[in-house]
Amino acid sequence: MASTLTSFVGYVILATSVQKSVGAGYFALFLVIGGNFSLFPLVMSWAANVFSPTSKRGVGTAFIVSISNCVSIASPQVYFDSNDLFRKGHAISAACLFVSCLAALALKLRLTMLNRRNAAALGRTSAEAEAEKDDDEGEAAATEEVPDTDVRYVFMTFALCTCVPSHAIIDPFRYPYIPALYSLRVLVQSVTVLDAYKSERLSEPAAFHVCLGLPILSYLPVTPDFLISTFLVPSFPGFHRFHQDSFPTTLSGGTLRTPRTSLSIAADMDIEQFRKAGYQAIDRICDYYYSLQDRPVASQVHPGYLREALPSSAPEEGEDFQLIADDYQKYIIPGLTHWQHPSFFGYFPTACTFEGILGDLYSTSATNPGFNWACSPACTELEAIVMDWSAKLFGLADHFLNSGGVGGGVMQTTASDSALVAVIAARSLYTSTHPAVKLEDLVIYTTTQTHSLGVKAGLVLGLACRTLEVSAEDQYALRGDTLRKALEEDEAQGKHPFILIATVGTTSSGAIDRLEEIAEVVRDHPSLWIHVDAAWAGITLSCPEYREVAKLEWINKIGDSFCTNFHKWGLVNFDASTLWVRNRKHLTDALDVTPEFLRTKQGDAGTVIDYRNWHIALGRRFRSLKVWFVLRSYGVHGFQKHIRDAIELNKHFASLVTESPTFSLVTEPSFALSVFRLQPPAAASIKPDELEQRLNELNQAFYRRVTARPDILLTQTKLNGTFCIRFAIGAVRTKKEHVDRAWALIQEEAAVAVKEWCENLGIKDNGI
Repeated sequence: MASTLTSFVGYVILATSVQKSVGAGYFALFLVIGGNFSLFPLVMSWAANVFSPTSKRGVGTAFIVSISNCVSIASPQVYFDSNDLFRKGHAISAACLFVSCLAALALKLRLTMLNRRNAAALGRTSAEAEAEKDDDEGEAAATEEVPDTDVRYVFMTFALCTCVPSHAIIDPFRYPYIPALYSLRVLVQSVTVLDAYKSERLSEPAAFHVCLGLPILSYLPVTPDFLISTFLVPSFPGFHRFHQDSFPTTLSGGTLRTPRTSLSIAADMDIEQFRKAGYQAIDRICDYYYSLQDRPVASQVHPGYLREALPSSAPEEGEDFQLIADDYQKYIIPGLTHWQHPSFFGYFPTACTFEGILGDLYSTSATNPGFNWACSPACTELEAIVMDWSAKLFGLADHFLNSGGVGGGVMQTTASDSALVAVIAARSLYTSTHPAVKLEDLVIYTTTQTHSLGVKAGLVLGLACRTLEVSAEDQYALRGDTLRKALEEDEAQGKHPFILIATVGTTSSGAIDRLEEIAEVVRDHPSLWIHVDAAWAGITLSCPEYREVAKLEWINKIGDSFCTNFHKWGLVNFDASTLWVRNRKHLTDALDVTPEFLRTKQGDAGTVIDYRNWHIALGRRFRSLKVWFVLRSYGVHGFQKHIRDAIELNKHFASLVTESPTFSLVTEPSFALSVFRLQPPAAASIKPDELEQRLNELNQAFYRRVTARPDILLTQTKLNGTFCIRFAIGAVRTKKEHVDRAWALIQEEAAVAVKEWCENLGIKDNGI
């Protein structure tokens, strides 16, 4: 009672006066802690010592049990929002403790009355016990202490040793274990009382009332904790992981559904509410990654599913953010294709690391448009530094460094934006040196394997784009002779090719244009701007052993601009495209538009970089922060290991393909990309003039079967009319077992596809 009353006073102060006085808050906490963690354990220990014949062993265990109770008594306030300094929770705790105090007082008065009524009987019992002790000292010595083998002691010791550690471990999870644990504690305490009654230390009425009062005194103080932890979802940072995420989820209609809760976070979120929502978001993101491997790789929803699920217009009034966060789990996650899944082998990988996630989180916390140095100096300066770090990581020449003052690097959204900016700069340079040339006579050069970014740049700028043919014999790479011939043809017709978009690692096959041959052509056509698009494969330049294959020497010699994407294979979350130019003036001359309101003394003095003149938009995101996080966290060696591991996994996959009599590689493996197709032995019986068409039909059927599976994702392509399948490795979590599993299911689906194909053609299936 004294313990409960002390804690009650503390909670009343917390609920009423904590905003008025810091001293009152500290004093109240002192009372709460003193009442819960000091007086209550001492009282319990004293009670065990007085009433229980197992007192010499019972004091310590009773002390532990009481502390376990106190943790639950003290906890309800943590479940409520802090915008009122948890006063609502304190008030609830105070009310329950007050009722507990009244119950304890009533029990004490009742026991006092009963003990007075039975004082004579108890006195006679004590006298008789003393006389018996005098008559037989040996027997008294034997009953002075209960032996270790006594059934009562064995039961109490087992129950307490089971209850207390279990509560300490399981209590944070609360639901659904807490009722059983509290009941077990009441049972243990009841056994103690009955033990005292049987040893005649309590009268029968007293023992009855104590047993009746124990559940009340045990359950009532923890009632708010029990109810809240069972039926509500706490948002307090330290408790969320063990409470909210312990709620069982159910599958309904194939969709993972998280139960709605009544916890409310106001629409106009304040700092503390954001803190709680942020902790919950991080917890859920972590749980998402724990479960990632067990999720379907590709989304299994049907087109239009989200429009069916969401209202047709925005709500008139703001909604609880908890409901919004729950709807993200309910509606959005089922519609996501998991590009970071270890069994995602389609397109090219899209990097996703926790360092990158945190970098994005920090960068979006500061709303800096970053269009010039004065907006936020850290944004501009970190980008310049990180671009130099990256240039050195890839072995780029000094003329690409920002610190050199001539060229430099800038972050763009995607490789398409980088290519568009390069084309704009090249056009500006060419028209300034050839002022008589009409825009309609300008020509952009790409190849049949160049990314669509080249053609799209032509569409955006209204310029002609010529696509140069490449062949399978040349591994789909652009040769110098092909380029020279095209230049001569166009110049003879009055056309002016002004930029070539060369590629290191094409999308379809990973082809690498022959830059060393292109260099020979450029000597005779010095006005031709060479933009090297290495959006995917450029990351391999971080490993010295791949620099020769990736043409680093020739990038440095003839490249006017170079682009690679950290957000593909480079461990940085989308978007993070990096563009370097040999001469920054060519870029700024084309894109510099400076109205008076954008002028700054630093920009006018030329002492800083204003990145708004290095890309098309004015405002820009603080992308360099996540690159900085990743490079520092992984280091050069960790970054290189990620690239090397993926390439080794691809070598393993390619070996499986080459060893199979049913599959064949369409091109040589390129870094972490293999392009393959089905070519079963049964194809030998098909007429040569029909073979390519029939094989394309087979591979299309095979691909349809593979894409229907939820546990893998591949993508298709066509190489000069040959239908084939791409297998691209690069997800951080992809391991050898995922590649082996992918190969097993590829063989499984291939066997079915080949069998059906042979039946349709009426040819013999030789098996796989």
